[in-house]
Amino acid sequence: MFTFFFFRGDQTKDVNNCFIYSPIFNFKSFCEYLLSLGANINEKDNNWKTALDNAVKNNSNETAELLISHCANIKEKNRQGGTALHIAVINNSKETAEILISHGVNINERDVL
Repeated sequence: MFTFFFFRGDQTKDVNNCFIYSPIFNFKSFCEYLLSLGANINEKDNNWKTALDNAVKNNSNETAELLISHCANIKEKNRQGGTALHIAVINNSKETAEILISHGVNINERDVL
């Protein structure tokens, strides 16, 4: 799957779209590579999800730390009004939630639902 993803990204030259989904593979170095190509750290997909959202959803804690260190917006909301912290809680990811909290995410933020 990664090979197809990488090949597709190479053909389309859509660095930002590849970047949004790159944390799914849990390859921190691949995210670093896409950032070096100029990927927008806060780019959103059609559901307003970011690379940080995908890192959190997939428990890619090293990647989440990388994205936060590159100024990923930890307060960004998706289409449903959820934040990365909401995603961490839904996925029962205590360590990821702790990472977000340590970087100052608002623990009282509400989503739309």
